[in-house]
Amino acid sequence: RHRVQRPEVRLTNLCQYRPRGNVFELLAGSPQLEEGLQALEAEIKLVKPNVILALGNWPLYFLTGLCGKEKQKLKPGTGIFTYRGSRLPTLERFGNFKVFPTFHPSFVNRAWFWNPIFDVDIAHAVEDSHFPELRYPEYSEYIDPQPDVLYDLVHRSLKSDWISQDIETFPDRRFSCTGWSFRENNRDIGVTITFKREDLWRFAKEVWTSDTPKIFQYATYDIPFMERFYGWKIGGFFGGKGWDTFVASANIMPDYPRDLGFLASLYTRFPYYKDERMVHKETGDMITLFRYNIKDCIATMQIALEQMKEVKIIYDKAA
Repeated sequence: RHRVQRPEVRLTNLCQYRPRGNVFELLAGSPQLEEGLQALEAEIKLVKPNVILALGNWPLYFLTGLCGKEKQKLKPGTGIFTYRGSRLPTLERFGNFKVFPTFHPSFVNRAWFWNPIFDVDIAHAVEDSHFPELRYPEYSEYIDPQPDVLYDLVHRSLKSDWISQDIETFPDRRFSCTGWSFRENNRDIGVTITFKREDLWRFAKEVWTSDTPKIFQYATYDIPFMERFYGWKIGGFFGGKGWDTFVASANIMPDYPRDLGFLASLYTRFPYYKDERMVHKETGDMITLFRYNIKDCIATMQIALEQMKEVKIIYDKAA
């Protein structure tokens, strides 16, 4: 399904020197590595690839500047499990190109368990090789809209085939925001109502309790939370009406992670965004949290619709 001929692919390296014991860290800060990066920069600008497949932690870091964390500190040479499957821009020095990170083949040979995920990543990279753009999801978002706008959004939501729901919570048993998304004319629309606008909660409750079929990621948390602390009883979920992407992934691919970040990397074009949830704790920026809530709703919707295709579920609203 994603066969590529050898002449269609250009193989290259961060550096043309093999470090002692094949330990890449020994090259860090060396003239040999900088020489290799300069050569790579020239090569990328000459070839102008539609997609650069970054295989492993170090290509991820040197091409994008991204890495994982250890004890809350950035640690170069880590993070491939976080960012694999994302479409990312290169660092400025390399120009405006698209990077698709995934595992290094030697890792997959040692840990064959990850081969199916590696295979999916390669298939996605091949698809992306036909165009240079990142093509992130486009959608409309509304945060605490005016009542007249919100009234219209609610009633359009209730007429849709599915509503995707998600909440963000504070440690003191309050929600920070409750959001939902729906699809209209092939465009995703996301709405979130925040803890700041209690006068708008009735609109969110109308959506929550409606009979329109609901989609959740791990409904085991969201539904009991809202019922216990706010008295909102979910509609359109139980009795075979709803869909839970967490539960569905346990059936489709039971051996693999079920968190939303991992599922989004397989089923959507969202780059990794899950660390945005914690931005407000470090900066006090609540808008990022509210926008994160909308992303969660839309990603969950997109994941669910793809999962339904995989298991050949056809939903009949009249059933």
